[in-house]
Amino acid sequence: MGSLACVYFASIGLEYWVNILLVALISFSTLFAILPVITPVIDMLGKELTRNIWLSASEEPVKWKPTVWPLGREEVERRLEREQQGSQGRSGGGGVGMG
Repeated sequence: MGSLACVYFASIGLEYWVNILLVALISFSTLFAILPVITPVIDMLGKELTRNIWLSASEEPVKWKPTVWPLGREEVERRLEREQQGSQGRSGGGGVGMG
């Protein structure tokens, strides 16, 4: 808005100080006229952003799970089965430990 006013006033031949004074008056009056309209919108967006940040910060993180990359799914499942069988065999007691 201010640049349009500046170019217009320069084209009609106003002096520089008058041009800048009028541009300042027009720019600030436009800003203060728009402020009551734009403030609630910015406030609403800020509250929504803050709410989203709070929700993501206050949630419990998802339990960590190991990834299967670079192994295939079958290899991981076989290893888990072996670990489960090994832990069941050790819980019986009296056996020789792994070594």
